[in-house]
Amino acid sequence: ILNTLFGSKRFVIGTTYVGIKRSGYVSSSINDIAFKEALSSLKQLLHMCLILNLIALQEPAISWADVAMSLGGGPPEAITVDLANQNEISSSIMLPLSIRSYLQKIVLNTSLEYFKNKLNETSNLIERNDNDAQFIKSALEWAFDSQIEENETISFIQVSIGLEAILGEETGREPLTETLADRCAYLLGNTIENRKKIRRKFRDFYKLRSKLVHGRSMRLKDNEREFLWWGRKVLDGVILKEIKKI
Repeated sequence: ILNTLFGSKRFVIGTTYVGIKRSGYVSSSINDIAFKEALSSLKQLLHMCLILNLIALQEPAISWADVAMSLGGGPPEAITVDLANQNEISSSIMLPLSIRSYLQKIVLNTSLEYFKNKLNETSNLIERNDNDAQFIKSALEWAFDSQIEENETISFIQVSIGLEAILGEETGREPLTETLADRCAYLLGNTIENRKKIRRKFRDFYKLRSKLVHGRSMRLKDNEREFLWWGRKVLDGVILKEIKKI
């Protein structure tokens, strides 16, 4: 459960919480398995809300540190609740800095009531465990991780893994660029010319991926950054198309 208050150890009437139910023992460690699974689901849910335009990201006017100084509290925490005693908070866990920074930037693009209704709908995908849902959830998490990663080279690799997760197959071989390019082109291209452009760009994207993965290039050059933004946009587009199918 995400606690939206600053350092609060109690539930507050009128406050909106996002609850994620997972089995397992959770103490106050970020390394607890149940917490890792819940955090994974949170990433998937947040990125789905972003690409569905339920939320937007904007730079905050003030930082958590500024708010903490004025309120005497700390940044938001994840709180755990034992379902056997749902009225009490069992423990709290400080979220990773990258997640806290992301949450700080979120603004609603809808009314709170509409957001809650859509959140219930989108959460159904997160709870599914069939193969189609697993591929989409994996791509969602890689897309989220790419967005919060400060190192652009790592972010680029995360985008490529997300594309392979949702466009590829579990063959155990290196991804076949032409196959992935074709699948991407036919999912996103509305015309023959658009599909040709997507294929060409996808091939160039994977040439750069190969250079980075195999050590022929250490980092993205200035003229290569456009491939990162293009890859993120394409990954989000493919995820949206696949979500509509299921």
